[in-house]
Parts: sequence; structure tokens; C-alpha cells
Amino acid sequence: MSNVPPVLAHQVCPHCGAFSQDKNGRCWLCHETKGDSNPYSVSMNTAEQPREATTFTAWDATFTALLVVCVLLTILVGIGFAVQDQGLLIPFAILVGPPYLITIVRGLYRIGTAKPLKPSGLLLTLIVSAVGTILVLTMLIAAAVIVLFIMCLNGSLR
Repeated sequence: MSNVPPVLAHQVCPHCGAFSQDKNGRCWLCHETKGDSNPYSVSMNTAEQPREATTFTAWDATFTALLVVCVLLTILVGIGFAVQDQGLLIPFAILVGPPYLITIVRGLYRIGTAKPLKPSGLLLTLIVSAVGTILVLTMLIAAAVIVLFIMCLNGSLR
């Protein structure tokens, strides 16, 4: 007969959250030592879910640099338009505003979740939303030209 008490179901590893069943003071899943000397101490608190370690790789640095270059070029082009003709800032804002707004919202939305968005995801969001904005504006301009062409034809036929 052993003097070892049975493991209670609500003993939880403070590192990974696994139910602990190891006798030597180490977790069976993550092999980390438990914070206390008694491996059978009961904690009524549940362990916090472990967060994935996010590492900043060389690719992340590259995409961050590309994103910064895109933002700086946009600012420089905006300053150039402001110096040359301030009326050009309105179409520039219509063209540039939605992609940056979508990228900012998506980046801020993901900050609240467990897995933040990587710089490559932000750059991809910026590029895809910029292409989408250009396509929509191109279709709107084409539709306006077609409507004006039809109106001119109707006016010349009378």
C-alpha cells in the first residue's frame, strides 16, 4: 500500500494548462517544473492559456521595411501633390484612403486576438486592398465614360 495520495482532476500545470499526473514535480506535457515543491498541491485556479511565442524573423523585418517604404512614398507623393496642385489631393485621398484604412483596421482588429498579424499580412492586406480600390475606381470611371458617350450620341441624333 502506497502513501501517495491520488492525483486530483483539477491539478493544472501553471505553464501549459495540462492536467498534471506526474509524481516527480514535472508536467507530463511540457516537462516544466511546477512552481511548488509538492507535486500534488491542488490549485483551484485554472491556468492561463499559453501564448505562442512570436519570433521576429528576417522576413518580418523585410516586410516591415517594405511597409514603411510604402507609407513614406505615399506621404511624399501626397506632399508633392499638395505643393503642385492642392486639388489633386482629393482624388489621391480617394485612391489611397481605403487601402490604408482597411490595413489599419485589420491590424488593430488582430491586435486584440491571441495571434497578432505579421508584417507580411499587413503588406498583403495593403496591396490587395489597393488593387481592389483601383479596380473599383477603374470600373466607375469606365461606367461614367460609357454613360457620357451614350448621352452624347442621344444628343447628336436629335
